[in-house]
This record gives sequence, structure tokens and C-alpha cells, in this order.
Amino acid sequence: MRRLLALSTVVLLSGCGGSAAPVRTAVPVEAVRTLSPGTAVSPATSVPPAPAAAAPVRKSPREAVERYLKTRPGRASVMVRDLRTGATFGYHQHERYITASVMKVNILVGLLAQDRRVPWGTAGQMIRHSDNTAADSLYRLAGRGPGMGRVDRRLGLNHTVPFPTVWGATRTDPDDQVKLLGFLAGDKGPLSAAERRRVLHLMETVTPDQRWGIGAAARRGDRVANKNGWTPVRFQGSGWSVHSIGRITGHGHDYLVAVFSAEQPSMETGVRTVEGLARIAVGGLR
Repeated sequence: MRRLLALSTVVLLSGCGGSAAPVRTAVPVEAVRTLSPGTAVSPATSVPPAPAAAAPVRKSPREAVERYLKTRPGRASVMVRDLRTGATFGYHQHERYITASVMKVNILVGLLAQDRRVPWGTAGQMIRHSDNTAADSLYRLAGRGPGMGRVDRRLGLNHTVPFPTVWGATRTDPDDQVKLLGFLAGDKGPLSAAERRRVLHLMETVTPDQRWGIGAAARRGDRVANKNGWTPVRFQGSGWSVHSIGRITGHGHDYLVAVFSAEQPSMETGVRTVEGLARIAVGGLR
């Protein structure tokens, strides 16, 4: 009597990942059944069709972020939202940091939300060149801490606490900064379409030495608008605080990104931490 040989099911698993690379793990499962040569197939011994391959499973980038940050000094947090798909990813996104120069976007949005007459030349110096003297002038015009506090509460930036006199000492978190970017990227807010375009244009044309940060997560053809912040900290912590916020738009995606870091041994180390974290977090939503 001829024997029917049952071959074992073959399961294939594939995946890859790196400390600073986007992580995607596909898990196709395929059952393979064959008969030995010359075996007659009767209705009683017919071979059932192999089940359809399972859909690829995309894992959260959290594991990759945690693995990456174990290799980096200090602490860091990130928040990403894709306006096209609605997907989000946050890692310690409610942890607060001093703003340093990322506050300059908040200052400009605050002035516009108050219907103030904005000196755009000064605003350009503040955003494109990260000019601190220009920021001092516009912070005074916005009402300093009390004036900006009223605007931020109106905008729902509930974890942002403007410092009474020094804009760079304001405290915020990545989640609030993504909300703030949302008022520039969408039409639900106090800014007109022309004002939103103007602010984003300034962020898209920052000077070459300020193009580090969240733009590290962009691909060829993407459009990047960013504002970075960096400062040595003496009274509200230690080491360097290095941050980057902005927008990455391209085919099929529109990412709002905020990456913050603190207790970095140097600015250069902070920049590497921020860029590596941006790559992983944004890559996880692609």
C-alpha cells in the first residue's frame, strides 16, 4: 500500500532593526504541504489549500526607542503625529523640559494669536537665525510670561509654563509642542492661512547651520520646517538641553515632530541623540 508522506509545516519569520534605524517586523506565515513523487491523490487523500499568508505586523517603535536611549547619556522624549493617517507615537511625551530656542515658535504664534502687529523682519531674525535679541523684543511685545501664559491656555498648551521674564526658561513637553505645530499645519486655530504659511516659510528657510534635528528623519523629496533649541543648563538642571521641533511633509505623510533631550554632556552629543530618536520614531510610523 502506498504511503502518504506528511511533511511538516514550515514557518518563516523575518525581521530587522538597528539602534537608530526605523524598525519594521514583518511576520509572514506560510504552510507548505507536498506529496511524495508518484503518490496518487484520491478524494480521501486530497491536499487542502495552504492558508493565506498573514498580513505583515507593524510593531510600535517603543522597543527600538528604549534600546537606543540605553546607549545614550541623559534623558530624552519624543512625540510624532502623522496628519495624513492620524497615527501617533509618543515616548515620555508629557515629561517637561526647558524650551531654550524652540520657544521662539510659540512667541511668534502667540503674537499672531493676540492680533498684534508683527514686525516680520524681527520675526525672521528670531526664527531663521535664532537671534536672541529679536526674541527678547518679541517676548516683551507678547506680554512676556503673563501674556504668553494666557495665549497658551487658550491654545490648550496645558503643560507649557512661560517663564515670567526669560523666554528660554519656559517649561514645556513634546506633546504640547506637537499641538502648537498643529496650529501651523491645520486650519483649526487663531491664525489665518497667510499667517500659517508665513511662519512655516521661516521655519523652512532656517540658516544652514540650524538644519540639524528632526530633518534627519526626512527622506529625499520631503519638505522640512524646523526650529531647534540648545543651551547649557545651570539653574534648572545640568548639562545641555538640546531640542528640535518641526514638520516633515512628503508623499503620503505629514509628520509633526517634537524631540527633547536634557542632561547631555555636550551640544554635539545632544544633537546626535535628538536625530537618532527622530529617525526611529518617525520611521516607526512610515
